[in-house]
Amino acid sequence: MKFQISLNTFQFIPTLQSHRGWHQDGIFENTIGAIQKAYTLGYEMVEFDVRSLADGTVVVFHDRSIAGIDLEKLSFSDF
Repeated sequence: MKFQISLNTFQFIPTLQSHRGWHQDGIFENTIGAIQKAYTLGYEMVEFDVRSLADGTVVVFHDRSIAGIDLEKLSFSDF
């Protein structure tokens, strides 16, 4: 199946986007604070990564692993 993209499709893509929130001056990426700061600065979209742990807990974390261990093998209590 092929998808055809028209120029009208791009009108829905926000022009001001933030990757993992606004993370400077002590605000860490992928946190509620980073997302809130991006919003207050006028960003129209924030992109972040959502991962699932072994116990079904959903976390916002960029990498698939931490300290060499896959997140999908860890439970929230491991932290």
